Amino acid sequence: SNYMRRDAFINRFGFCVPQPALIDFLVSNGPVLEVGAGRGFVGKLVALQGGDIRITDIASDAPDVERVSAEEAIQSDQGKSLIFCAWPSLNGDWLGDAVDHMKPGQRLLYIGEGPDGATASDTFFSKIGSSLIKEDLPNGAEFNFRFHGIHDTAQLYRRA
Repeated sequence: SNYMRRDAFINRFGFCVPQPALIDFLVSNGPVLEVGAGRGFVGKLVALQGGDIRITDIASDAPDVERVSAEEAIQSDQGKSLIFCAWPSLNGDWLGDAVDHMKPGQRLLYIGEGPDGATASDTFFSKIGSSLIKEDLPNGAEFNFRFHGIHDTAQLYRRA
């Protein structure tokens, strides 16, 4: 079934099913700081394509993923990179809190569901329209494959 395939993919690679358009975007908009990277699948694909990416996740045990919180990673980045986060956890305000450490003008590429979905917290969504301003992302619908019943999309934001 579709759900069994989805679960098998998640267990091996993570929640985001990246497509070439996403990898191309990240390579061409680097340097990139990936936060909440899990196993680091997307970041590894970006690196394989020659992209400049730092892959981080506080809880990951994957060998290519730096164990550091999103807040610490963004603070140490000092606004140099495009921030990328796919499927931030629903339980926990870490992405919403980390946004506070982005520099004005710094961009965040978010892949996940909306406020009523299964990704990110109310803290994150409360910042959209105030400290995070949505930007146009013309081919964002081509960034990730969606399993049946999943409504994740790519959204680009700029820190006000």
